[in-house]
Amino acid sequence: MASIPMNHLLLPDQDQPAPLTDLTRIKNLLKASQDREPENTHEALSLLQQAIDLAGQHPTEREYIETLAESLHLYGLLCDKLANYGAALAAYTRALDLSTSLGLPIKVALEHNHIGVIYGRLGDHLTSVQHLLEAFKIHEDLGDISRQAFILNNLGFTHVLINQHQKALYYLLKGLKLARENTDPFAVAITLDSLCHAYRGLNDYEQALACGLESIQICQQLGKHREACEYNLSVGLVYRDCGEISHALQYFEQSLKLAQKLGFRREEADVLRRLGNIYLQQEQTPLAFAYLHRALELAQAIEARHEIYKSHAELAAAYKQIRNFEKALEHYEQFHLLKEYVFNAQADMRLKSLETAHRLEQAQKEAEIYRLRNQALQREIEESKVAQAVAEHIATIDPLTGLFNRRHFFHLAEHAFTRALYDTTPLCVLMFDIDHFKLVNDTYGHLIGDQVLIAAANLIRNGLRASDILGRYGGEEFSAILPDTTIEQGHLVAERIRQAIATTPIQTKKKNITITISGGVGKIFVDDSFSTLTLNVLLDRADQALYQAKQAGRNRTFVFET
Repeated sequence: MASIPMNHLLLPDQDQPAPLTDLTRIKNLLKASQDREPENTHEALSLLQQAIDLAGQHPTEREYIETLAESLHLYGLLCDKLANYGAALAAYTRALDLSTSLGLPIKVALEHNHIGVIYGRLGDHLTSVQHLLEAFKIHEDLGDISRQAFILNNLGFTHVLINQHQKALYYLLKGLKLARENTDPFAVAITLDSLCHAYRGLNDYEQALACGLESIQICQQLGKHREACEYNLSVGLVYRDCGEISHALQYFEQSLKLAQKLGFRREEADVLRRLGNIYLQQEQTPLAFAYLHRALELAQAIEARHEIYKSHAELAAAYKQIRNFEKALEHYEQFHLLKEYVFNAQADMRLKSLETAHRLEQAQKEAEIYRLRNQALQREIEESKVAQAVAEHIATIDPLTGLFNRRHFFHLAEHAFTRALYDTTPLCVLMFDIDHFKLVNDTYGHLIGDQVLIAAANLIRNGLRASDILGRYGGEEFSAILPDTTIEQGHLVAERIRQAIATTPIQTKKKNITITISGGVGKIFVDDSFSTLTLNVLLDRADQALYQAKQAGRNRTFVFET
């Protein structure tokens, strides 16, 4: 008989190590994820996913449900850092369901708070405020002043995002008072940074700088390096807006050094992009391109999609400035493709987050929902392919003027409008109409009238940027969308175009003809409701302003006012 090695004998008096329980494995995975996160966020996410899968195998045991909720929350935090807001929302929503089922009010409030912040970043500010108010109510009932201050900060910053800066001040000043009374320096710091943005939005740069600089000082004292990195950027933006570029560069560089030293790669990409933008404005083109390309490469390396498409947008503008239109178009197309993908992914994730509700109690029903959703998704894909094939055969260009036709103009305008709402950037709508065009047709005939339309279209196009969207709205009427343009700038553009047309004789086969146009400018108001504001509302405002210009005697431009 073959002998058995001694190290394989199990003697009764030997102590054998107890096998690891799944709960211990989950806690080890959470610890390993936290250790890996500073160096490799995606690996940290993978470890968290393993913890989530393992905890999900014990759907009836309270300890496992608690660790599942914790794992999902941590997963949401990492997705948030990567700007993968759809995945973060799905994780937080499922964690909320679990915390609610366990009767843990503090955890419930925590998830409501994070869900509210994510909805704010996705542009759904009504839902954002609803979740944040729910979190505030829970902390108010519990008498937790410190957390109330944090929620008030988030409510205030949500209003900053939609340019309601006065309303933001109401929440932020109230939150700052609570934070100072409760001697919570970190709550004070984050609220001061939000106040910096609110005062910046009101062009009160002195107050903005005071708040921003104090927030940096507190974070340095607390050793909150990530926040110090972000708040240096905030102060840099204030200096940039008030024209003190040297100071802006100083704070941007401080933010960049912190991000690079501590491995904050998303923040590093953000600062690099903003530095590139400043150097581009200063016409330091080689330096601008170096920063912008580094920002894009870094954003791609960490798969931060929002930073990727913003970098493509900046590079498109940069290449356009040096008249490299081929490269500008390439980055502009990448910007639009990725932006559309991100919006679709976020919408899909919102749907998934709703479908995960009551997962533990309704496992069979969820499986059926999943099956039906897949069928619906497949039908959507098939219908989308058919619609795309049809759309490809529909001309996008008006055959007479060479401008976008009405259908394609609305398609592009909707994208620009959505971007402006999402990024809270300014946007203008212009409407033009040729004065007494019927008289031109009646006097010279429709062929000459067509030549006049073509010439007018070219003159309007020459007065706009390549990034502006111009279409033939109908007949002798034209419409333009001007992204990243304030109402004052839009009015100046409209006036410049009107004057150019009024002073440029149009050569026709019969004689030179001088025409005039009237214009209307539509704008987004600070108190506009995001639930009711649409592109059509904005176009209608420009149309009303155009009508006022006609009524006032033509050959002039009016801005829509309530």
